[in-house]
Amino acid sequence: MKKPVFSATGKQWLKSIHLVLSVIWLGGAICINVLRLIWTPSTATDLYVVDHTIVLLDHWVIIPASLGALLTGFFESWLTTWGFFKYRWVLLKWIVTAAIILYAPFFQAQWAKSLEQISRVEGLSALQNPIYLHYRFLYVFSGIGMIIALSILPFISVLKPWTRNDKLRLNSKAA
Repeated sequence: MKKPVFSATGKQWLKSIHLVLSVIWLGGAICINVLRLIWTPSTATDLYVVDHTIVLLDHWVIIPASLGALLTGFFESWLTTWGFFKYRWVLLKWIVTAAIILYAPFFQAQWAKSLEQISRVEGLSALQNPIYLHYRFLYVFSGIGMIIALSILPFISVLKPWTRNDKLRLNSKAA
């Protein structure tokens, strides 16, 4: 079975969609951390609203954008000459993306839900709750790591490190 390959215009459309979804994903992550770090609630309702907004942003912005970026990245690898394992920079992007997409629902989403539940029940006094503060620290710390990782991915795409060495390796295998 011959693999379909996109035309130049098809690649541009796919790459553009992938880029937009990736920017939405990164922007959502930044917004969540800005909300978590910068905004100081003054009432019990304020704290719950922030925690609830973060969960909503995660469900309605970050999850769809991350899955869309994953899907368009899959098609970029499958339908172009880049492939999945041919170039180390593509493989690195897959590893980082998979790690983030697997980490987020098992850890960050659980912490966000716990923070929302605690602030709904305890109100502003949640800011004195050691469990709330611990989850908040873990969420922010891992969120900063995620923002850094998501910020590095576009540079990998543009700079394509190791490409020359990979091409030399591929040419020596062919010979």
